Amino acid sequence: MKRLIFTLMFILLATAWFAASVSAQQLSVSGRVVSSESAPIPYATIVLLSNDKQIAGNTTNNDGYFTLRATAGEYEVNISYIGYKSIKQTISLNSNLNLGDIILEEDAENI
Repeated sequence: MKRLIFTLMFILLATAWFAASVSAQQLSVSGRVVSSESAPIPYATIVLLSNDKQIAGNTTNNDGYFTLRATAGEYEVNISYIGYKSIKQTISLNSNLNLGDIILEEDAENI
């Protein structure tokens, strides 16, 4: 009887641990930020928001690429760089997502 209880407790704990690890699985959002001339924009700021709360943030590398990690859900991606118009885009993150090339337009008023 003790062995049966121990086995059932082990199965229950293993199932709970597995369910928790699956539900908290980190997914990635990636892309490349470029100018209207297709030149990479290094060090642009990328922020992932949920209900106006920052979930993740990063900057692009020298080649304009970025990656953010978050759990599945609905998010707003904000991309900005001095001298360019900011972009806000709503995304649904269900699996790893590549946004491709994101083009920032120059903003003559903010130069």
